[in-house]
Amino acid sequence: MLEDYRADPVTPLIDRISIDFGLAQIYGIWGDFDQSVIYAQRAVEETRCRVTPALQAAAEVMLGGLYVELARRHDGEEAQNYYRLGLKNLVPALESGPLATAQNFDAVANVYMVLDPPEQEKAAEWLEKGVAASSDLTDLVTENRHRQWVQLLMALDNLDRVVTPARQLAQKFDNQQDWYQLAYIIWTLGRADDEIARMIAVLDAEDPPTANQYAYLVRLKMLTNNADAALMTMQDGVARNIVSQVQYDEFKKRYDTVSGTDGTSDGSKGAYPTYRVHPQFPRMAQEQGISGCVIYGFTISADGRTTDIFPLESSNPLFESYGERAIEQFRYFPSTVNGIAVASPEQTIRLVWELEGESLPDHEACQGDEDFDPDDNPDGNSMEPHGPVLPKGSG
Repeated sequence: MLEDYRADPVTPLIDRISIDFGLAQIYGIWGDFDQSVIYAQRAVEETRCRVTPALQAAAEVMLGGLYVELARRHDGEEAQNYYRLGLKNLVPALESGPLATAQNFDAVANVYMVLDPPEQEKAAEWLEKGVAASSDLTDLVTENRHRQWVQLLMALDNLDRVVTPARQLAQKFDNQQDWYQLAYIIWTLGRADDEIARMIAVLDAEDPPTANQYAYLVRLKMLTNNADAALMTMQDGVARNIVSQVQYDEFKKRYDTVSGTDGTSDGSKGAYPTYRVHPQFPRMAQEQGISGCVIYGFTISADGRTTDIFPLESSNPLFESYGERAIEQFRYFPSTVNGIAVASPEQTIRLVWELEGESLPDHEACQGDEDFDPDDNPDGNSMEPHGPVLPKGSG
């Protein structure tokens, strides 16, 4: 009946568009996305140049979203084609107008990241739009969006570009991990001494720093290989009631190990992580209910970067490239010999991708404990290399 009414030449244009919108949504709810796309395409054609820009944008966004849903139900080149069709509709429709929301910007960024190869620069641009659109919010979704943007900029290896967003993230949400990340960026850019001086000035300002900001100052001093100065800062923090005695005692244990006062050091220090990220979970593995593990070999260079990354043992090749991309982003405080940074070859790490309710494969790569212990890092900064535990089919 709806089709007959729609086909009638006297049916008003707005009614035909409404029918197309409605049928596209109904077929989408039923899971018949091929049929849903047909009606969405009709709606787009009807709205172009004939109705308000807002209605046209709504039709374009609906069609783009349906193409993305179709992509998720296909593999290989066919999926990639659908993703690109989705972007063709989504990008111009979301440049401005009422649908230009942070949530929709996130969706576009995610599509750019699942392209093969991922278009990280484009994804970063859309995440930046999302951060700007939600600048007055402080909820968890907004925090994670900002953090994802910073991590993507880190992956693009443009620290000059990331320093301001990273500082904004740390200041807005005051998370210790974000302050530690900022410390790594500042140190890598060679600005640690100036930043330490700035933070010391903050100590004497009317508003005292938070405990996380104080940890940031200690971290900077550790990164500049000045454990003694870091310890004195912790002592000062106790006196200022910023650092608790428990926190100080825990730091002192790590200080003794790093400085050699516990008798375990010969003046040399091993590398330890300053920044790690979880590997992404391959969508194909999620949809097929596959968990897995890969053991990688790599080298930590004298500047703390990871090089020569290659899989040593793998339960499934689906995971290998995803782990390599994650390890490429890892950063370390390098090993030192008599105070001089040196490379550390023949490093290994086991990354795990685990689906909720699924056992890991009976494979050598999945045997044994996690490679990293949170206490291995003298600064106490730790991000476990275990991938997220995901429900089957989750994105």
